[in-house]
Amino acid sequence: MTNKESNNVAVIDAQRYTVIDTIAAGTRPNHLYLSPDGKTIWVKNDRSSSVSVIDAAGHRLLATIPTENGHGKLAFAPDGKYVYVTNNRADSVSAIDIANMKNIANIAVGKSTHGIAYSPLSKKVYAANPGSDDVSVIDPATNQVSKTIPVGKRSGYIHFTPDGRYGYVANKGDHSVSVIDVTKDEAVATIPVGRGPDHLMFTPDGQYAYVGNTRSADLTLIEVARHKTIGTIAVGSAEKKGPTGEIDPKAQVHRHVHVSMDGLVFITNPGDGTLSIVDHGKRKVLATIPTGAGSNALMDFHSEKRVAHHH
Repeated sequence: MTNKESNNVAVIDAQRYTVIDTIAAGTRPNHLYLSPDGKTIWVKNDRSSSVSVIDAAGHRLLATIPTENGHGKLAFAPDGKYVYVTNNRADSVSAIDIANMKNIANIAVGKSTHGIAYSPLSKKVYAANPGSDDVSVIDPATNQVSKTIPVGKRSGYIHFTPDGRYGYVANKGDHSVSVIDVTKDEAVATIPVGRGPDHLMFTPDGQYAYVGNTRSADLTLIEVARHKTIGTIAVGSAEKKGPTGEIDPKAQVHRHVHVSMDGLVFITNPGDGTLSIVDHGKRKVLATIPTGAGSNALMDFHSEKRVAHHH
């Protein structure tokens, strides 16, 4: 778990629910990712233009790798050769050689680049750029942008179907999801969803997608075969509220969605400080759990069948 204010990463024992170690990171560590081989944890440091690499078993810092400036996310190429890091203030993506733990390229992309994902079908990397309303396609063979795909307004997050065929891009500015077909590297559909779509995730079989909407207190359910919205499920609020309960329409708000292997959908409700649990089969809320103010990111512990969150 990252701690932005204390600039470290906490290691939590999932059985005893206690912090067992802390590891120094860079300034304002934010998103963290487990490498495909499970041996290292990679942390993007939003204010120190770097990535911290941590030994997952030994709980020690292995390296601090310079990137360019800004908040960002990571995407690993499955072959284990590169990890790609978005730098939203620099409008760039850093390509890091994993074996040598070295930044080998800073690739210019669209404006305010944010979400990033790898397609196992096209074997390319896709970076969503909310400042220029497009997606940059990066070819790992050259570490250069091979194409720029126009999408909707304020395109933040991008996720791929399990087979890598379709990339779904959440467009927060026009309340839609753009569908990218990687066999053409073109947007082939636009799906209306709830207001302010943010994070999204596919069911393990790839047949459905759940979209968390920040400006409407709901989840949108999409059928992937038809790229069509087929349902809306009311959940808690993501919107920030003032001291008297009024909603701040200008505040930046985020929420995260996770779909477990056993058919449960978890969505954070940062406006309410809760977590909603939805039954995918019945398409209804099973429970809403108080979690704390600003509930945001989710991580699934499959072996324990638990979900942890951080603020």
